[in-house]
Amino acid sequence: AEKIKRHASFIPQQEKAVCIVRDADCMTVELQNKLLKVLEDGEKTLSVIFITSKELIDTVTSRCMRLEFKKIPLAQMAMEPEFKSMALLLACDGSKELYKKIEGDTSFCQYLEGFLSSLCSIKDRKKLKNILRLTHSLKENDKEYLPASLEGWQMRAYLNMIKMLYWHILIKKMGLSIPTYLHFGALSNLYEVHEAEIIYRRAEDAISRSEKNGAFSKNDFFELMMYMVPVG
Repeated sequence: AEKIKRHASFIPQQEKAVCIVRDADCMTVELQNKLLKVLEDGEKTLSVIFITSKELIDTVTSRCMRLEFKKIPLAQMAMEPEFKSMALLLACDGSKELYKKIEGDTSFCQYLEGFLSSLCSIKDRKKLKNILRLTHSLKENDKEYLPASLEGWQMRAYLNMIKMLYWHILIKKMGLSIPTYLHFGALSNLYEVHEAEIIYRRAEDAISRSEKNGAFSKNDFFELMMYMVPVG
């Protein structure tokens, strides 16, 4: 609260300061109450934007304008000509901004598309060499198959792609209709329903841990990749 007031005091007259509070749902009730005075005193000179996935206390929300941001269905994005890459569609998880960010990173974009293409072209369990090479590169820090480093947003995009791919494989295995823009090749034939579900759940947990800890270790990633290799 004091930091917001201090920074706002440096804004020239006739202008308005803007403060963005990420993960606002992590604030304690005590802190939210302290911010009430800031919101009231800075009504004409300060705008505070709370980014949150949960409700804040009533006295704070009553002083705010509520704006909801929802993910766009992948099928809807796939119909728009500017979103052509299946790998990026799966990786962005319904966020046009993330799609554009990945698209702007040429090497990472090619890495995602290359891995997904190799994965979907696999026809039998004995030819999952790409995943095995990737797990080896993670273990040995071999940059031929793995970028030198993955930033937090890149790791989440990669995990999103894996999660969404296996989610749709799971749907197909259950006999439900899947979007026509998805092409798995013979990949879905390599997995049983429970195998696809395990990989989906593990990828979902990995994303949660990545967001919570701000990082996802190579050992975690190595373990996840190993689970993607079908047994039998």
